[in-house]
Amino acid sequence: MRAGRRSRQPAVVVLDTALVLGALFQNEGPAARLRQAWQAGRLVPLPSAATAQELLAALAFRKFRLNGAEREELLGDLLPFARVVQLEPGQGRSGNALLQLALAGRADPLVSDDAQLRREALRQGIPSTTPDQFVSLFS
Repeated sequence: MRAGRRSRQPAVVVLDTALVLGALFQNEGPAARLRQAWQAGRLVPLPSAATAQELLAALAFRKFRLNGAEREELLGDLLPFARVVQLEPGQGRSGNALLQLALAGRADPLVSDDAQLRREALRQGIPSTTPDQFVSLFS
């Protein structure tokens, strides 16, 4: 993570879809603290068209039993606080969409529970961290 993160400047982060879902549905734990941090302006989530589509598809899963209005309400807890990154043509077509997004959006870190994704991020020079490590910065 870049130096000075405890400053008033919000962290610009890429959150994997599972974390975003957890943040939208959970009221406790690291995922919920991520939602509280973006709502308080301490972090700015970076979605792209590809990651937004993945989130929309996940919210439509039967297990969530959400109607269209409920999905829109959940997205309303995220999108007003996010900064959408437009990927250049071809930028998001190969490799992992989250890694492409982190590079294009110059994310402070990529935040994920997926150890393999974090290792790949580090190999590409992208700072990465776990949700627990990241939210400890806001304690």
